[in-house]
Amino acid sequence: MLTVHHLVKDVIRSNNPSLISRIRDISGENGFFVPYIEKGCIKYADKFIAVSNFTKKRIIETYKVPSDKIEVVYNGIDLSKYENLPKRGEFKRKYKIKFEIGNYKKTAKYIKKLYNNPELSIKLREYGFEKFKKEFNKEEYYKKLMEIYRK
Repeated sequence: MLTVHHLVKDVIRSNNPSLISRIRDISGENGFFVPYIEKGCIKYADKFIAVSNFTKKRIIETYKVPSDKIEVVYNGIDLSKYENLPKRGEFKRKYKIKFEIGNYKKTAKYIKKLYNNPELSIKLREYGFEKFKKEFNKEEYYKKLMEIYRK
């Protein structure tokens, strides 16, 4: 049984990374060997769960998997778990978190604090770490953060 959220081939086609960056990103989604791993996993899976009809269609088109081997199960969440979320800004006040664009040292210090505190790390993921990563994942900004983090 294999759950497929998307095809790595589609990500690579979309991101259009250079060969050098694909070799450097050995374990990431754009990694050089990842499409071969994906192909092997799909070859040996006996049944598939696709998270959308689009993903199912892409598996069929790309890897010639018979349609009857793929079930579509949409991603979902239990909304009852999110009924008692803190009010906007309450989490940041409680943990004294102030992210500032351009203030690398302060941001790096908070990231270091998060990695050393599992509870904070989990909370940040729950309340928008993905959004933070998308907004600030520019290569130069990331390099600067890591440089400061390692000091």
